[in-house]
Amino acid sequence: MLNLPLTKKNLLECRICGAPAQYAYFGAISCNSCKMFFKRNATLDQ
Repeated sequence: MLNLPLTKKNLLECRICGAPAQYAYFGAISCNSCKMFFKRNATLDQ
């Protein structure tokens, strides 16, 4: 996981791919695309 300093700009960027993001999913600020990617992979491993 990336260790970026918390700035206002970083809070609006996906911590995974850098796309615009608004919410924290799975413990990190992430965009909808990354959220769905990790959600699909988490459910596949059950």
